[in-house]
Amino acid sequence: MQTSPLPTVPTGAAPSLQGPPGRPAAGATLRRAAAVAGALGAGSAAGLLAQALYVLRRPLPTMSGHHGSTIIEGARSESLRVLAVGDSSLTGPGLADVNDVWIVNALARVMAQEGGRRTVFFDNRAVGGSTAVETLFQQMGRLPACDLAVMSVGANDVIRGTRLGRYRGAVSSILALLKARTDRIIVLGVPPLGVIPRVPSGLAQILDRRSDRFNRVVRTAALDYGARFVDPWATRDEFAEAATRWFLGDWFHLNAAGHARIAREALPVIQAWSAETSGDGDDGS
Repeated sequence: MQTSPLPTVPTGAAPSLQGPPGRPAAGATLRRAAAVAGALGAGSAAGLLAQALYVLRRPLPTMSGHHGSTIIEGARSESLRVLAVGDSSLTGPGLADVNDVWIVNALARVMAQEGGRRTVFFDNRAVGGSTAVETLFQQMGRLPACDLAVMSVGANDVIRGTRLGRYRGAVSSILALLKARTDRIIVLGVPPLGVIPRVPSGLAQILDRRSDRFNRVVRTAALDYGARFVDPWATRDEFAEAATRWFLGDWFHLNAAGHARIAREALPVIQAWSAETSGDGDDGS
């Protein structure tokens, strides 16, 4: 089953609410780093603050991801429309092929299992580096109707020191907007960031604890809105034991093998959605 790129779909106007603040300046980052390092109360505050700044401020290598729309080819007599919003976990920075991105991988495998009788139009609005608030105000304008919505956001909130309550409110608003377009939503949780090879060892436990808090929030929100939840923490031990197997050379973003591992966790959820929508797709007329 083949996928074909389409021109990027414009996001349209943002919701008519007060927009998010810009990227944090050095002073704001310092305060957020102190919050990340100090609020959890582990080890030397000075040492943890330095390590938090290392992760928060050190530039990442520039890697392009896969934006816009993709077609997962099947029989044109039936079609399904999938919308995705969130961060780089949905764009796959550094991946050579859009088919390697976990959600495209999982969708293509499930469609192939069905015998390729349906075509999936995948509209990917996700932008690498986005927080939940940025996703809300920059990706959610003029949402089209769809058969499935996918949301994955939170890792950047963990790293950039977003307050948990602010994250909770933004995620709830995103899900409410998605729910207005479809009853079928899949949410990928916040991964255990302590396993990322780029993270200094002294900060790994703190990031894992903070990641877990955010993951619990988004899991609760997903359940509140009737969404299906894919928990990336199921991969934690594998990623921690052989991290370089799963990450790109920037030691931050998942490689094709890492995305394939997440796709394995998503498969049962995609299969359940596919079974529900069997016969619901457009008839091509």
